[in-house]
Amino acid sequence: MADVALILGWTAQDGVPFATSNNITAQEFIRHYLPALEPPTVDKVLELYPASDFQPGYRPNGTLSLSVEDYRAAQIMRDVAFTCSAVNFAQGVSKIQSPGNQVYLYEFN
Repeated sequence: MADVALILGWTAQDGVPFATSNNITAQEFIRHYLPALEPPTVDKVLELYPASDFQPGYRPNGTLSLSVEDYRAAQIMRDVAFTCSAVNFAQGVSKIQSPGNQVYLYEFN
């Protein structure tokens, strides 16, 4: 391992390109993109991301840019594809990193 610090991160909106304007629910989105998940696991994921935590997004002209379900699906996708992988990788590297070298995580808004 190189004798350097490691910086890993993601942006708050990384999942948006994957979950916009599909006119499907977050549950349908999960079943499509993560088909190996069993229904009880899908239900648990949805419990962790309640729709009440999200608000629709609007463009400057007032038109809807992101529905609550799209935003919910986008956040789930961001965490699955970007956040969790960065955190897991950081944990692994921190176990083998040279003493004194740090592993940093960030979320960019």
